[in-house]
Amino acid sequence: MVLAIGTYLRSPLTDWGVDANLKVIHLDVDPTTHTILRRPYIALTARAEDALPELIAGVAKHNHPRPSRTGEMLEIKADWAAQTAYLEEQLGYLKVIRDGLGEDGVFVEDLTQVTYAARYVLPVYKPRTYLTTGYQGTLGLGFPTALGAKVARPDLPVIAVVGDGGFMFTSQELATAVQHKIPLVTLVFNNNAYGNVQQMQKNLHGNRVIATDLVNPDFVKLAEAFGAVGLRANTLSELADAIRVGLKASGPTVIDVPHGEMPSVDKFRRLAKVRG
Repeated sequence: MVLAIGTYLRSPLTDWGVDANLKVIHLDVDPTTHTILRRPYIALTARAEDALPELIAGVAKHNHPRPSRTGEMLEIKADWAAQTAYLEEQLGYLKVIRDGLGEDGVFVEDLTQVTYAARYVLPVYKPRTYLTTGYQGTLGLGFPTALGAKVARPDLPVIAVVGDGGFMFTSQELATAVQHKIPLVTLVFNNNAYGNVQQMQKNLHGNRVIATDLVNPDFVKLAEAFGAVGLRANTLSELADAIRVGLKASGPTVIDVPHGEMPSVDKFRRLAKVRG
């Protein structure tokens, strides 16, 4: 039995990676959607928050005891930690950021080496607390998106994690942040380059580096020129202190984080398929 909530039923069901012979319960608040593409075994017209508790209670009596998989899960977790241990630099930064945000805070990524690693190794505890560009490659999205996230959730700590190149796409929105007193903390990981592209030029194209070096402003002075708080963190302890200062500020904070070349996450970009 498959439960489809608020989505059209594709045909055949193998499009979902499930057995086409399984019976489908389709739950939607709009009764006209039930048979648009495929007739379900049972059609339920209701709000999910009203119907799901009843369905869960009904299914529970059919469950049977299963052995604990705690040991198996811990083994998988340890194996993954061993595989990603070489990302030591990114892991250090991400631990400081995670500690600063707590479990409820919102992590907003742009495209930079720290966030590429974050997709694989950053612990995420709550829904809608990791905002990602996905595979769209929208360089420059992180800072303005994080401003919106902070306006939407002023009760939560929000940190934008961006590279220097991406930040310069929309850094002028510091004016908006200052004008509207948006207390966002933005970490600018600064290597004076479009680092990912330059890494590809070095590793895949015989070290033929072209048009990826950047001439940046002093990001601390830039933030201060707009009326924001500007800080610089050269070590992990300085970064932790700067995040604490930024999260207490009444307006935007920009933290410049100078760094060199970081380990590549490229080998994880094409992971094995979950299903055959």
